[in-house]
Amino acid sequence: MLSYLWDLPFGKGRRYLASGPLMRVLGNWQLSGITVFQSGRPIVITGPDQTNLFNFIYTNGRTNRVKKPVLLEGQRSLDRVFETTAFERAAPFTVPNDSLTQPNLRGYGRRNFDVSFIKNNPLKERYNVQFRMECFNLFNTPAFEIQGASTEVTSPQFGRVLLAGGQRNIQLGLRVTF
Repeated sequence: MLSYLWDLPFGKGRRYLASGPLMRVLGNWQLSGITVFQSGRPIVITGPDQTNLFNFIYTNGRTNRVKKPVLLEGQRSLDRVFETTAFERAAPFTVPNDSLTQPNLRGYGRRNFDVSFIKNNPLKERYNVQFRMECFNLFNTPAFEIQGASTEVTSPQFGRVLLAGGQRNIQLGLRVTF
């Protein structure tokens, strides 16, 4: 995660364009933001409890893994995030052989840019009119989620991305300080 604030060097009291008509348009701008780069979370593969033991919590949600589930570069898509044939439900009255989380099998990462453009318009010594444009997810990068039916071994949607979020949101504001 990276957080930043930059006062551009143009405008009243700054190095460049300290006065004149261009100062009113190009002066007193600020750029600020928060940028996030994250790797994907481990995927949790689930299946039905096949042990038929009363209240046996140690197998709840686990499956059998029969081979490596990681796909090679270029094979991964939204319809096939991992090798679905690598997992199968456990046979009745057996304890599954796989862990609940898959440390080598990760969901999609996250890249997000939240950026603000702020224009300060000082009036006399006491007053300031501030225009703000705040862009959340500036580059409209989707956040794909691998959970729910996507990770249930008995689901027809097993291994597919079903959820995405993080749409771009832009808001404008005007603030007067005195």
